[in-house]
Amino acid sequence: MLSPVEVYEDMLFGEWGDAELDFLAEARRFEFNEFRQSLIDRHLVDVTSDANGAKLSMHRVLKRHILQQIDDAGTERLNLIFVRAVAMVRRQFPKAHELQTPTSEASVECERCLPHILSLVAVYRDWASKIRPPFDLATLLANTATNYTWERGLTHVALPILEMGERVCNKLSHVEEISLVRANICAIAGCVFKDIGLSGRAIALEKCKKGLELRQGRVQALQSRGDPVDASTFLQLANALNDVGVAKLAYGCFEKALPYLLESQRLKEEQAGEEDIPWHYGELYKNLAFVKLHQGDALAAEDMARRSCDLCSLGRTETDASTQSVRSILGIVLMNIGKMDEALRLHKGVYRARKQFLGETHLHTKNSQYLVAELSRRKGKLSKAEFNFRAALSQCEFSWS
Repeated sequence: MLSPVEVYEDMLFGEWGDAELDFLAEARRFEFNEFRQSLIDRHLVDVTSDANGAKLSMHRVLKRHILQQIDDAGTERLNLIFVRAVAMVRRQFPKAHELQTPTSEASVECERCLPHILSLVAVYRDWASKIRPPFDLATLLANTATNYTWERGLTHVALPILEMGERVCNKLSHVEEISLVRANICAIAGCVFKDIGLSGRAIALEKCKKGLELRQGRVQALQSRGDPVDASTFLQLANALNDVGVAKLAYGCFEKALPYLLESQRLKEEQAGEEDIPWHYGELYKNLAFVKLHQGDALAAEDMARRSCDLCSLGRTETDASTQSVRSILGIVLMNIGKMDEALRLHKGVYRARKQFLGETHLHTKNSQYLVAELSRRKGKLSKAEFNFRAALSQCEFSWS
């Protein structure tokens, strides 16, 4: 059920508490090596290696044949093996921060696991009527969307993962804690659809509103039972309010967005300071900067945008997609208040960084190239503007408009 291409052996080993998997215990590697060699001798698997260790591969046709045999063995057997596969990937894939703070620190582990996550998604899609999804599958899909696909702007990968995540959450609706996972998925879905552009903003607003409803329901449920509501739960609610505000900004509804942003700010200030959650304050200030621009307060807009850039970049490297995102936002604010030279330097830097780390045809890279073109046009450099406008419209990885 894992991807037949390049399964790292270390993903398989562990104390699984399952008699059929005892041969994968660390203490029994010698037995595993004998078993592996027998598979190699029969040309059923291939073994390669890189700096991260040995990798096993099998032909896709053989994988389909094995899956069919598992299906023929009955529903219970199918579910057992699916749960095992989910557990193996879940153990390897990094868990997201409880506030969904983006990070690129675990990108290597995420890249190793992504083919297997997509394989699990395909298996569940094809056998959904027979498989009972485990709770770990829901958290795995939510974490994949948060830790990797959103942070790296992999829209074409994020969409099917998010859609499947919601399907799994619906199947597990009887589990109380699933509402928290679904709220996480809604938050990321809102961001992904917003990044698509005009055609995605209606769905983005719908997802963000659903996420807010789930967060509010969680707080109300705890309070009605007389249970304490911890800081992280209030901060998750604050983030959901911020998300709805962002979705309304995408429609140009600045005054309607403002109450959500201010309530988000109030909750954040009650629970934590800027030094505790710098990225989340930075995200809030970035959105308030756009409101200030709309209100004609250029000084406040610039101040908010610079504070946002400083906070969101704190402790992050140049390879962080989120670092380049806030620099781009600062450049947009500066462009709109007439500071063209600094804005152009920022956007050129973001374009170069995104081209290097995300690729020349990535949607975010093309967006940066468009902004470089627009600034060149405003500065009267029409030849450069035309060149970059044309380049920004060509060879984009993902388009939905």
